[in-house]
Amino acid sequence: MITNKTGYILMLDVLGYREFVTKTKIDFPRLWRELQENVKKQRDVIFKELNGSVIVDVLFVSDTIFIGVSTIYKNKQLEGLTIMFMIDLVKLIFKFSLKNNVFFRGAISFGEYLFDLRLNLVMGNAVDEASEWYESTDWFGVILTPTAEYKYNSTILSEDEPQIINFCMRNIVRYPRIPYKAKLQSEKCSFLVVKWFDAYTKDEDRLGFLKQIMDAFSTAKQSPKVASKYENTFHFIMFYTYPEGLSLYKRLNNS
Repeated sequence: MITNKTGYILMLDVLGYREFVTKTKIDFPRLWRELQENVKKQRDVIFKELNGSVIVDVLFVSDTIFIGVSTIYKNKQLEGLTIMFMIDLVKLIFKFSLKNNVFFRGAISFGEYLFDLRLNLVMGNAVDEASEWYESTDWFGVILTPTAEYKYNSTILSEDEPQIINFCMRNIVRYPRIPYKAKLQSEKCSFLVVKWFDAYTKDEDRLGFLKQIMDAFSTAKQSPKVASKYENTFHFIMFYTYPEGLSLYKRLNNS
């Protein structure tokens, strides 16, 4: 049955999908199946923990992932707080991607959408907006579209629970250097993004994470066409992992 819902929409696509299918030795169907299973397990956890009041719709089509998070009641406060579950899902997907060298970019929107799993059908204003934004950036990451940013800001302004506010503000950040593609550079664009990696406080943990990123990026073929995506992603990671700067990184670049 087709259901009309209101909530957050996440759309992701695999970067270099054609390369995976035709030119690499990676067993992409196996990875795709494993990722679906992981996402659906998390979906079931959310459903159970919230006693069925939050619904997570999941659809994998070709190289695109669609995830919708909505509530069964018209509760605007809970509706806004579902961004927390979306954050967890994004982190799960990107942790998997880093481990398996399969990278994503995407966007989160908010609004009405229709969903029917039997027909593999998703449509509506929120889906249209996410689809218009999710390929607009030149990196591996997830941006919030204007509707998602307005909804998120409204939730933060109306929320009284410090733990919820802190969780959201640690993981949804205003990044001033989002690498939008050239045609959007001069437009007024959203600057909120999901910080999909953890915050490390110990130097050894930060360096370990940085090495993990470098090792993952070193195994991927980087033609002139795609190298900027890796570089832009690395700058984003450095911006939040080492806000004070890193002398080691300067040494690595012979500066």
